[in-house]
Amino acid sequence: MLARIAVIISLALSVNIVARAQACTTTNLVFQSDTVGGQVTLMTNRGIRPATNAQIDLLELRDGDWQSTSKIYAIDHGYFTWLNLAPGKYVLVATFEGYREARVNIEVKRRNGREARVTIPMKSNGCARAFLRPESR
Repeated sequence: MLARIAVIISLALSVNIVARAQACTTTNLVFQSDTVGGQVTLMTNRGIRPATNAQIDLLELRDGDWQSTSKIYAIDHGYFTWLNLAPGKYVLVATFEGYREARVNIEVKRRNGREARVTIPMKSNGCARAFLRPESR
């Protein structure tokens, strides 16, 4: 009986760990330009701070599978940029030690439209949705 209870507790803990480790996903952000950039931020109990050195991976659908196109690291103040992306669907995957992985599904609609920047907030315990803001000129 005790062995069965231990197995049930162990399974419950494993399911909880897997659930907490799942990525936070924001869907359907549309870029009207071939420039995709933005900022990764860390949400802490002391406020929001830039995620300098966060890793951002750009995934592209190829042959029915999401594959890494390139990886970059956010520079000062958590900023990153990709230039000259072809129209299509992509996934941005942001990682930073101690924080949950953030995934942002994006679509690049055209090459010469108005630029926008995506803000990717990351939390250590929970999710926050990424959002677009127009590029100031």
